Amino acid sequence: MAGDTVPLAASHSGPMSYERPGTGRGFAGAAGCRRAFARGAGFAGFTVLTVLGASALRGARTGRAGRSAAAAGRCGADAGAKTGSSGAGAVCPDGTDGTDGTDGSRTNGPATAAGSRGSPRSAAGAGCGGSGAGTGAGCTVTHPEAMTSAASVRGRARRSCIRPPCRTAAARAAPITRSGDCGPATRNLSASAAAAPATRSTRCGEHAPCRPGRKPERIRAIEHTMGGNRRGRLAAPPDRAAPGRRMTQAAEPARTVILTVDDDPGVSRAVARDLRRHYGAGYRIVRAESGESALEALRELKLRGDLVAVILADYRMPQMNGIEFLEQALNVYPGARRVLLTAYADTNAAIDAINVVDLDHYLLKPWDPPEEKLYPVVDDLLAAWRSSDYRPVPATKVVGHRWSARSSQVREFLARNQVPYRWYSCDEPEGRRLLEAAGADGQRLPLVVTPQCTVLIEPAPADLAAHVGLATTPSADFYDLVVIGGGPAGLGAAVYGASEGLRTVLVERSATGGQAGQSSRIENYLGFPDGVSGAQLTERARRQAGRFGAEILTAREVTGLEAVGPARVVRFSDGSSVAAHSVILATGVSYRQLMAPGCEDLTGRGVYYGSSLTEAASCQGHDVYIVGGANSAGQAAMYLSRGAKSVTLLVRGPSLAASMSYYLIQQIEEAPNISVRTRTAVEAAYGEEHLERLSLRDVDSGGTELVDAQWMFVFIGAAPLTDWLDGTVLRDDRGFILAGPDLTPDGRPPADWPLDRPPYHLETNIPGVFVAGDARARSAKRVASAVGEGAMAVMLVHRYLEQS
Repeated sequence: MAGDTVPLAASHSGPMSYERPGTGRGFAGAAGCRRAFARGAGFAGFTVLTVLGASALRGARTGRAGRSAAAAGRCGADAGAKTGSSGAGAVCPDGTDGTDGTDGSRTNGPATAAGSRGSPRSAAGAGCGGSGAGTGAGCTVTHPEAMTSAASVRGRARRSCIRPPCRTAAARAAPITRSGDCGPATRNLSASAAAAPATRSTRCGEHAPCRPGRKPERIRAIEHTMGGNRRGRLAAPPDRAAPGRRMTQAAEPARTVILTVDDDPGVSRAVARDLRRHYGAGYRIVRAESGESALEALRELKLRGDLVAVILADYRMPQMNGIEFLEQALNVYPGARRVLLTAYADTNAAIDAINVVDLDHYLLKPWDPPEEKLYPVVDDLLAAWRSSDYRPVPATKVVGHRWSARSSQVREFLARNQVPYRWYSCDEPEGRRLLEAAGADGQRLPLVVTPQCTVLIEPAPADLAAHVGLATTPSADFYDLVVIGGGPAGLGAAVYGASEGLRTVLVERSATGGQAGQSSRIENYLGFPDGVSGAQLTERARRQAGRFGAEILTAREVTGLEAVGPARVVRFSDGSSVAAHSVILATGVSYRQLMAPGCEDLTGRGVYYGSSLTEAASCQGHDVYIVGGANSAGQAAMYLSRGAKSVTLLVRGPSLAASMSYYLIQQIEEAPNISVRTRTAVEAAYGEEHLERLSLRDVDSGGTELVDAQWMFVFIGAAPLTDWLDGTVLRDDRGFILAGPDLTPDGRPPADWPLDRPPYHLETNIPGVFVAGDARARSAKRVASAVGEGAMAVMLVHRYLEQS
């Protein structure tokens, strides 16, 4: 019925009774009065407030006078009937009763819907019990601007939020008149009060505008949290398993949640109101009116990463009682403190629940006054929760399998792009809870839950990047400079290009930083005497480029480059393109693949290329093998040796001196758990779900040895990422890009060079297209030289643009 949707704030005066309406039975306290409103008034708005007894429901529907006060029950009107006083006086939202009237001025008049602590929904000029006979239990008290029929109120309730204001001094001074229909005393508002717009009071005397067409802020907040349903029940759950499906509306700033569940709307509002009054500043109060809707709310909160500190659940609820609900809630938020709301007759069930759901406390209803019976209990539970081993969950969550190659790739992508995330194994309880909350069966992994509660299953890099806040689409069609590649050379070019006024966009296929970004420690880069990790250096360069206005696009793969007149057009794998005056190729290199049998199948499941820092923590106490003898391999060996049981470097050459810096060789020799096996190669890798054994071959004798191994990191040289340039830009026989004097053996311009001048030092065979960093033939393959070439290429771009 319409009355069920009226969200009157709950309050109570004295002992509260939760009896259902019945003939000749009144309600003690405001809870019964509110239930009479909800079930008898039939109104959906706040403009008409009707006070009635349990046997005066019909009179209340029409606004006519009800039966006598004795038959109507005690809804507050009996006080006026007994004393014969006006009982008038608005109840202000700060919890004080009205001050008008004589002997009955401190009693609850029949229009005070919230009892002794008051309610922001009470009517100004409340008091329907003026005469000693007390004949007006069904009397209607209205705001002067809202004198309308119940039908019109019902039609307007969804379009406005007109509500009587807390009475001002001018209103309290207005004369008292008599109502011809009811007989009780009512107070007419002054002309100024009648003309004033309806407001919503937060405290007595404080008014905030109530904007037309909007629900009260507190109700909107609850409905927002619970999915927008007016009664606090969630809408039908979406298909969470669908990739990219939005789970809920965008979340407000996260606050720890206190959840209350009760199927009785009046009691539910009473609990939420009392909790919000005391804890609303620091906690978000969420209420639900059934166990099913509460579980749905908990699942959405779990996906959103919110913390739930305390759950209060009523014992006697249909379909799912409080103990059954708490038992299921335990699977979603095992750390939340649990309280069961019970009647005195149900205390045995509450005691039994201690063993079933590890109940923290049971609370007898009524809990009035809350300062003595409710707040101390919740305070203790919050203190215990704060001291427990709980952890705030970062925004992005990844659920996957420990030995899943795709899960490893997603983790590496997020880590290298500096996206905070938290990893959950699908075999662990918290991982299973997230899978259940998302409606996934765990057959397809990884599952990613984004900050906006979007669920992604086995996401592609471009889709993942778009959902975690990384830019993937250029903001313009034409630029001064397009930089392809986000390693040190590309980031250096982006910083210098943007800082010198060129409209610059950097395009990266995977993650910025390149090979250097995967390095655990770079100790020979100028200006960092104590060393710096590749991730730290990359993050600083990204911020620096962004500060100068450079755009950085992530997870965009470039598939073509062509010259169209003066423009240089860069084409992407999805068919889109972007054009610019000039292009810098800084594509970098990738580690060569180990061609030994079994390595391809075990990639991402024990076999990793580059320094996969996301896996380093899992290597604690294990034997680790590193294939390669250059600086990257040495840096990885030093980093992993901090926690690994042993680290073995497998080198094909006779020593490390030919390919590794002297300072790294010294560190490796001094590390007690690092050993070097020269003239050794990997013959094969074995394992079912993950790497289990390696077959090692002696290069000189040809003999093999089988060793147990779960971790192998490969650094065996680099191959340039330039296949997509075939037929466009000149390259050497290994795929590295030729530029400047290296374009031809004699140093002359190539035969098809269209300009009168020779190519600039870093310019390719296409004017306006330059190369920098490791992708250039005969480059130094060092971080400092790559950054320097990026800066030099920008200088040559300026020279090219000036002469074009």
